[in-house]
Amino acid sequence: MCSSDLPVWDRLLRWNNQWRNRLVELKPRALASEPHDWDRALGLELPQVLAHARGWLADQAKLQRVLNATLEENGKTDVEVCLAQVNQHPVPIVYSGARAGPFTIGCYQLVSIQALQDKLLQFPPGASFIWNDARSPYFDVLDDTVGRQIAAWAAGHGRQITLAPSPWLKRKDL
Repeated sequence: MCSSDLPVWDRLLRWNNQWRNRLVELKPRALASEPHDWDRALGLELPQVLAHARGWLADQAKLQRVLNATLEENGKTDVEVCLAQVNQHPVPIVYSGARAGPFTIGCYQLVSIQALQDKLLQFPPGASFIWNDARSPYFDVLDDTVGRQIAAWAAGHGRQITLAPSPWLKRKDL
């Protein structure tokens, strides 16, 4: 664990100690308001924070540790998905163009080019990625400008991004 995620990790361990032998109390019931809704939500959110945070890179060892410390089944499923994605090489980057999170790298939803660049710098030098443009050909003006710009930036920072071919994407000449 890195120093910036220690408070979250410590809180997850305290939550586990509190609820490990009382998981049945966290099971949802048909009541409109449950006495432990907040506790259940916290038990789901803490592993997600450790797996998805922008401030650090969750590698296989960290994700396995988070999975082992996750008591909630729904939380385990999310971390297992992240574990499956962390071992993909080259690492896929999906560009959806969506406003809420136009870039996805593994389990990370990133809302800006700056956030994408910050996350790319958390990967070790020499890491390779494949850029997948998933924008809709019906609603977006499609060209490869963003992909080429990010690939050039990454190359200058010791990371390699290969642009995946797309049948509807047009190369924009500068």
